[in-house]
Amino acid sequence: MESKYEVLTKLNDLNYSHSLPINTSDLSQQVNLSRSVTSHYLNQLLEDGLVVKLEGRPVLWDLTESKAKKEVLPFNDFIGSNGSLKNVVSQCEAAVNYPPNGLSIIITGNSGVGKSFLAKQIYNYAVSSKSIPSSAPFLTLNCADYANNPELLSSILFGYVRGAFTGANDDKSGLLEQADGGYLFLDEVHRLSSENQEKLFSFIDSGSFMRMGENKQTKTSKVRFLFATTEKTDDVLLETFRRRISIAVHLPDYHNRPRNERLSLIYSIFYHEAQKMQKPLRIDDGVIESLINLKSDGNIGRLKNIIKVSCANAYKDQKPNDEIKIQSDSVILKQKSSDTGNFVDIDPTHQYNFSEVSIGDSYQKKIEKIINDLSSSDVNSFQFQSKKAIHDIEKLEQSVKINELDQPTFLKFQKQMEKVIERRLVLKILLILVQSFLNFIVLILLCLWRTWINLIKSYRAFAHDLFM
Repeated sequence: MESKYEVLTKLNDLNYSHSLPINTSDLSQQVNLSRSVTSHYLNQLLEDGLVVKLEGRPVLWDLTESKAKKEVLPFNDFIGSNGSLKNVVSQCEAAVNYPPNGLSIIITGNSGVGKSFLAKQIYNYAVSSKSIPSSAPFLTLNCADYANNPELLSSILFGYVRGAFTGANDDKSGLLEQADGGYLFLDEVHRLSSENQEKLFSFIDSGSFMRMGENKQTKTSKVRFLFATTEKTDDVLLETFRRRISIAVHLPDYHNRPRNERLSLIYSIFYHEAQKMQKPLRIDDGVIESLINLKSDGNIGRLKNIIKVSCANAYKDQKPNDEIKIQSDSVILKQKSSDTGNFVDIDPTHQYNFSEVSIGDSYQKKIEKIINDLSSSDVNSFQFQSKKAIHDIEKLEQSVKINELDQPTFLKFQKQMEKVIERRLVLKILLILVQSFLNFIVLILLCLWRTWINLIKSYRAFAHDLFM
């Protein structure tokens, strides 16, 4: 991929994490390019109208249509925030806004359902709602990494003083100090030892703690906690610790999410891959259908890996092409998908909004029924069925606007309608040709019949004259 597009992709990533504007020096470090080369590509993007230059010292760079110029929508990138996970988002917003320092949240769910992603979205919302300053830290610790060494984990959390243990040659701050004023996200919190759980809930109550090896001087810090676990909290956390966690939210498995949200997740992941490649993607409907019906222990994490690998396989074989086709031979699934020959297009230059999931499965089924009725109609009744479909859609729009469908569902609906109409049109043309051909044959047969009748009449007249 051209380095200019690498710079643009990095700017998009920074925009999603609310880290724009940014200066040239900091950006050059993130894309592993020299400052002069980064500046060169930024000026090219400026000429293309994709970025804006904010004068000052230092000069700052932002996307043309960045978050700074649009209304900030909470959980904008969290698919399901207006659908099946609306209550989850509402709970998280309440926890963030509660004075003076918010409430602790624990996120439960199986591996790969998006717990870490939700934690970052909560932090972004806290920044956008001005509950915490934009400079507030967001720190993460996976407790499973230190499950076999609770003392080491304790030193990472609380810090230590010189001489606290062998190798402690200097005082060192812990995550509780470093996260002051911001968020600390403890993933796999069930791997936290009982002793460390007790220390932590004591800190939650008092806001003060001591570093390891310290017995006099206490430290204070204002930390907002986010926890995540794949286990049942009643089984793995102390009751005294659980009581300090005010809000508990649960994320369902991928296959239990509504169909339109699964479709949005698929489109979203393909869209981000298209941005990386800076090439349009054409994805076979059969591939999308297989991914919609995917059941895997890895959930969304597994889905991302499958899509990433499928894009890599297709890109390897089609690198010189202007667009990349994703078909069943590129996708690694236990149950192979069948290609339909019908493609859904993903444009990397078009900004999709995958959060607008405001229509439930019941409406989706009504729309699919309209399409299926139209598909199953015979050619002779197609005109009547088309009018009926339009009437049914207008009736449906009295309850909900079709354009309120999340964009992927709307695009798929639109594509299916075009496909059905095109198919029916072809069949109608074929029927007209067949009918014309049959009419021609009938006409010839009639002519032959009349000729035969005339010949018989002539023969009879001739025979009559001959024998008379």
